[in-house]
Amino acid sequence: MTKGSELSDIERGKIIGLREAGWSFAAIDEHIQRSKSGVSKFWRTRESYDKTKRPGRPRK
Repeated sequence: MTKGSELSDIERGKIIGLREAGWSFAAIDEHIQRSKSGVSKFWRTRESYDKTKRPGRPRK
């Protein structure tokens, strides 16, 4: 199973805004066309979302 692409800055802003407006994760994922688990994981780790390195062998 492949990993999806990272969230764009626009998508991150939408998630933060909609969540603070009281939207559920399910409603947000339908609105921005991303998985519910991806949206909720971003919400939990939003402070360090860009700071963590991706696992695996580095590119040449």
